[in-house]
Amino acid sequence: MRTIQRINQINDEINCLYHAASTKMGLADSEMMILYLLHDHEKLSQSDIIQRTGMTKQTVNSAIRRMEKDGWIHLGKRTQHRRIISLTLLGKQVLQQILGPFIQAEEKIFDDWSQEEINLFLKLNCRYRDQLRHIVDHLSSERR
Repeated sequence: MRTIQRINQINDEINCLYHAASTKMGLADSEMMILYLLHDHEKLSQSDIIQRTGMTKQTVNSAIRRMEKDGWIHLGKRTQHRRIISLTLLGKQVLQQILGPFIQAEEKIFDDWSQEEINLFLKLNCRYRDQLRHIVDHLSSERR
């Protein structure tokens, strides 16, 4: 098996595990991704979410509307074509109760890794990301 095939297989398996986790927690994948981002950043715009996740505008908009309806997020006033999204008190509770244990379990994975292994993992992932970004930036935008 070629290297890229093995990497793609591992990435596919990891994506499936995150999907299974979101399903078991009663969340849509898009909701889980947005909660993760709000856990790390507290406040974001819809365009920030799209840029960081690669989700479509429609998917993000639908998830935001559901989460707002459920009282999990607050949409700030629109300024310069942006609305800032933040968690409500209920949203923070949902994050802590539903997603919190999963995030803690993820963090514990790295407890078994040495600092050297963690640094190497981060270094190689950043290097791959940066090289892939360079490739994507130079792709032709023509559809074949």
